[in-house]
Amino acid sequence: MDEYEVKYKTPFKFADGSPAYVFSSYDESTVDLHFKWMKEYVIDGVLIQRFFSVLTDKGRINHNDKVLASAIKAANKYGVAIALMNDIGSMDDSKYKLVIENWKHIIDDLKLTNRSTVALWLLCINLLFCDIES
Repeated sequence: MDEYEVKYKTPFKFADGSPAYVFSSYDESTVDLHFKWMKEYVIDGVLIQRFFSVLTDKGRINHNDKVLASAIKAANKYGVAIALMNDIGSMDDSKYKLVIENWKHIIDDLKLTNRSTVALWLLCINLLFCDIES
């Protein structure tokens, strides 16, 4: 935990009685450190998962946008690629516009670069319940 600029004390203690600390990806310096490590250990890219349920809750989307914006900034700084995985497993066919609008938001507002990829997880994974025409 020594390399983290910001850390958060927990109610937990180690055997010697000292407090346990955690990091938070909400903090930009934490995300920057993680991408720095990726560069140092020759990890070329990162997959960031975004769940459909996040898109229906403004508070959660703001939180996820902050983390994603920090990741985009750090990825550009360290030359690490980003792939964004949209998990749409809990989504019905009427909600695809939310995913499209969110992708536009990510490109236009969060400035995701051309070094990125988007993927959709669980798109018609169960053909018994998938409307191929949609």
